[in-house]
Amino acid sequence: MNNAKDIVKNGGILAIFPEGTRSKDGVPLRAKPGVAMIAGMMDCGVLPVGISFKGKLGFRRRVMIRYGSYIPSEELAIDLKSSSTIRKAAVKVMDAIVETIDKHTYEVRVSE
Repeated sequence: MNNAKDIVKNGGILAIFPEGTRSKDGVPLRAKPGVAMIAGMMDCGVLPVGISFKGKLGFRRRVMIRYGSYIPSEELAIDLKSSSTIRKAAVKVMDAIVETIDKHTYEVRVSE
């Protein structure tokens, strides 16, 4: 977290997978709170980016990258003392990422 904060504080761009890892099959996973905690600590917004592919991911496989609309910190409404606002913000970011992904390349996992 400290490294992530330093990157943002120094004007860098921090790219993270809100699920805490990359999805091995391209199906979006449940968001973890880290993305919202960093955004809340740094009082910054988030640019959702969706990465999708068809079939099995491998060398020279076509990957689609789509950018969503920037979510300003005010819209995330993160109160670092409230785990519920952190969770809601993380879900909001993940939902925005899922919206960018081609709907035909995955089925949403609902039981995670």
